Amino acid sequence: MFVDFLIRRFAADGRRPAVVAPAARCTFGELARSVEGWGEELDGGGIDPGTVVGLEADFTPSSIGLLLALSDKGVEPPPPPRKRRLDRILRRGAP
Repeated sequence: MFVDFLIRRFAADGRRPAVVAPAARCTFGELARSVEGWGEELDGGGIDPGTVVGLEADFTPSSIGLLLALSDKGVEPPPPPRKRRLDRILRRGAP
């Protein structure tokens, strides 16, 4: 899968900064390990390809690793709702 390509590239640039954010920093090597670690967690969690999941997270190295691991397993989080629909949901409390 495409994620395999990314993991190989991350490993090749292992010491270079991959994510620099106020809350966290990580190298490409650390990001590759995060993707692999989350992949192992997902393997043991019974999440099969095609499973619909929701992902609520900040933009952190760990959440990026989880998003890539989910993609690698064939699990895609649904796209976020459009702003008008989100406003409607928040006003009514239901879709």
